[in-house]
Amino acid sequence: MKEYALCFVEHEGSVLLIEKLKPAWQLGWINLPGGSIEAGETPEHAAARELHEEANILSFHVAPIGVIQGQNWRVHVIGHVSHHPETWEQKTVEPVFWLPTREALAHPKLISNLRTIIPLASMGVRGWTLIDDGRIPSREYLFTFA
Repeated sequence: MKEYALCFVEHEGSVLLIEKLKPAWQLGWINLPGGSIEAGETPEHAAARELHEEANILSFHVAPIGVIQGQNWRVHVIGHVSHHPETWEQKTVEPVFWLPTREALAHPKLISNLRTIIPLASMGVRGWTLIDDGRIPSREYLFTFA
């Protein structure tokens, strides 16, 4: 099973996002920063590494928020706290940017599952699993809570 980590970082009513160039199915879509979990990494470590690689933000506290589960893959959504999240630096060819949460949720290029994930994370809801129905991008989900 392939595993990934997404980074949820919110600061003063805005969320950190990335415009994806890869993989191909995400081209032009807006997602949370993140990527593959490498051998020997925990989801939290992978998310912190990806956040540093993509936006030069160092995390001092990470916490699991929830999981998106597909047939052959799992995405761990990890919340991050940083000393100065407003200071960041573009470190990837994929544009990384802050967007007010309300604007992000209305953005036509936002990957659809984030319309559920961002509000849950913003409200502090933890321990959920989103079951993906197999369509990319998905439009319907089944929730479970730990």
